[in-house]
Amino acid sequence: MPELPEVEHVVRALAGAITGRRIVAADLKLKRLAPGTSPAVFNRKLKGARIESVTVEQLTELANEFFQTESIAVTVLGNLNGLKLTRDQLAC
Repeated sequence: MPELPEVEHVVRALAGAITGRRIVAADLKLKRLAPGTSPAVFNRKLKGARIESVTVEQLTELANEFFQTESIAVTVLGNLNGLKLTRDQLAC
């Protein structure tokens, strides 16, 4: 089944911006994303990890988890080569 063009756009933009980069810090806000893991352990395990890929399946899984709540917070530090996402592009 083909994906929505918006999903493909976000995946391509994120993949181009973050693939190959390393995670400098992680903050576990939704404990259900990592059950049985404390925020400190979550940060320690992810800190320094290299982002190898961004796929439609991964983005869809994360979106399904995040959008079960009323709001989402995303923080990106660093140059994203002009990547701009609007609220409409992230809407389900």
